[in-house]
Amino acid sequence: FQADLKKYAGYTGVPDFSQYTGYIAGELAILGLQHAGTTPSRRGFTAGLRKLGSYDEAGLSCMPIDLSAATFGKSAPTGCGYFMYVKRGKFVLYNEGKPITGKLVGSPAALQANATGNPALVTTTTAPAVP
Repeated sequence: FQADLKKYAGYTGVPDFSQYTGYIAGELAILGLQHAGTTPSRRGFTAGLRKLGSYDEAGLSCMPIDLSAATFGKSAPTGCGYFMYVKRGKFVLYNEGKPITGKLVGSPAALQANATGNPALVTTTTAPAVP
């Protein structure tokens, strides 16, 4: 990622969130076009990405995301992320740079609605009760 920033944009600083997300979105667009068929179309673009099955966000994520049609409109049941905190004015990796993973949380009704692909059926105005 940083080598590409240097090569194609002449950028050698510390990348920010917008550069990460732009890089990921750009790579996904390229993959979609590469798999869209000989005459790319919106339908071919989407179908090509779905056929990939999963996407690792340009190698920058801690776990691939499922691109299949079966998961469209649903939140993943598990997720992960890298975290940092500030100590004495400097960023420090949390958990020694290892990702933190967890399960999707919510009320039983919200979790069931997500599992069936109908999350709009459940609205909530308060956090679920802690068991």
